[in-house]
Amino acid sequence: MEEEIEDNLDVKKDIVETELLVKQEIAVDVDSNIDELLKIIEQISKEENALKFSKKSEEIKALFYIKIKEKYPINSEKDDKKNEISAEEKEFKKHFNNYKKNKKTERGKLENKEIENLNSKKNIISEIKDLTKEVNLKKETFDKFKDLQIRWKKIGNVSIREKNNMWQLYNYHIENFYDCIKLNKDFRDLDFKKNLEVKNNIYKTAEKLLELKSIKKMHEGLQELHEKWKETGPVFRENRDEIWVRFQNISRDINKKRNDFFLEIKNKEKIKIDKKNTICLEIDTLFDEVKNHTNCQNAIIKFTSLKEKWYKLGKVIGSENKKCFEKLRESSNHFNKSKNDFYKNKKTESKKIIQKKLDICQQTQVLSKSTNWKESTIKIIRLQKSWEESGFSNSDTANKTWKEFKKHCDYFFKAKKLFYKKIEQDKEGNYKQKLEIVTNLQDLLKVKNDKETLNNIEIKWRKIGAIANEKNYINKDFNIIINKLFNKLELEPNELKIIQYKRKINDIIKNPKALQLEKEKIRIEIDDKKKTIMQYENNKSFIVITKKENPLLKQIELSIYQIEQEVELLINNLKIINSI
Repeated sequence: MEEEIEDNLDVKKDIVETELLVKQEIAVDVDSNIDELLKIIEQISKEENALKFSKKSEEIKALFYIKIKEKYPINSEKDDKKNEISAEEKEFKKHFNNYKKNKKTERGKLENKEIENLNSKKNIISEIKDLTKEVNLKKETFDKFKDLQIRWKKIGNVSIREKNNMWQLYNYHIENFYDCIKLNKDFRDLDFKKNLEVKNNIYKTAEKLLELKSIKKMHEGLQELHEKWKETGPVFRENRDEIWVRFQNISRDINKKRNDFFLEIKNKEKIKIDKKNTICLEIDTLFDEVKNHTNCQNAIIKFTSLKEKWYKLGKVIGSENKKCFEKLRESSNHFNKSKNDFYKNKKTESKKIIQKKLDICQQTQVLSKSTNWKESTIKIIRLQKSWEESGFSNSDTANKTWKEFKKHCDYFFKAKKLFYKKIEQDKEGNYKQKLEIVTNLQDLLKVKNDKETLNNIEIKWRKIGAIANEKNYINKDFNIIINKLFNKLELEPNELKIIQYKRKINDIIKNPKALQLEKEKIRIEIDDKKKTIMQYENNKSFIVITKKENPLLKQIELSIYQIEQEVELLINNLKIINSI
């Protein structure tokens, strides 16, 4: 049982030593660049103990080709980059092949040495076995036995496959030597006592190892004690199990303390890995809500902050570190692709927006010179709304176009304002002219006038432009006074009516709709009056003609004459309208 447990401890020792070597001596910095990796592999290729760097060399190789792919993507079409890659790979392979040759040579030497050591140990076991066959104990026999033990200790390691077997055979024949041959009991007891004392000291030393703070020193110390335990000979049979169980228990306590330590580290590493993965998930979702440039800039700031937070968590022990870096690289690539796609789409969208704005600006430029104020104002306001709805672009072209667009709008509305301001000023001047005419007309009421004078006054009045709506009462005042003046001239009724009608038409001459309604009204009146004349003519046919005058007939004929005069006047009015 003791030998089996010791064998397991030997194997465990080798594994732990390998783990410590990986964690402490061959950790590769994933941030190293290609040149640094080339220097490291070159240095390793020159090291004498090549086997020690076996795993490190493979890590460097994997990291080197990751860096190569990152620096020189596969779809690169530049010949100079291909040559550069080949040169770096050639240099790396040269050093890596030199290292493999050294490792192979060293492994061959090691295997030859292990075979040599194995044969030496087999020879010693054979010699010890031969000593057990001697019947009579001699001093030379024991001296030879001790010499064989010394030689055994000096022999180096054998292969791990033979190590346990050799140890078991050696101990078996050692114990068999003590048990089977007729050895001097006092001498054997003395040797057993000495071995017991050594093993007790080993146990006490093992107890002190538990007090060490350094897990590494504690573990290495225990391995040394196990080696020393193996090298120490047997003890009294009655003490063998008891001393071994004690040493086994203290070894278990030490290993438990070490395992608990690494378990705690493992748990901390798991928490660290979970935090790193959570950060990567946050990076993956950064662009889910990005809709504009501001959102994108905020996402970039958040991305930088998350990466800094990721790095501050520190490295992860072992192979998980590489996985974490790979995950970060994938998340970073995803973010950068999303960012590039966003700005690529924004660029395309910006081009469309700029083109819309250029079209709007061009239309506004044409309208800015228009004097059709009402219609052009509506169109420019619509273009301003279209500008707002066309989208936002912060490019130089968009900003320049905006200045041009604003300039054209300002030019139009300034010109419009000046135009209407001048109109108001003209209206005020026109009102003053009309007021002066009305004032003068008041004086004319006191004197005798002629038709020509009044006509000239009316012509002068009509030549005066528009006035403000709130001052239109002046037109009514003028019509009242001018009518009084014409009435004083004692003109023919129809002539007076024609003059008055011309004045009426002049008042609505600038209103095409009113003129059209007036024409329709006149036509309707003419038709109605012609129908009335026809009715009168029809009525005449029913009147019996006698020599004596018929009053009714005379009345009908008078009515027809009057209506015909009215029709003639209406026709004249229609001619007046048509002549405009």
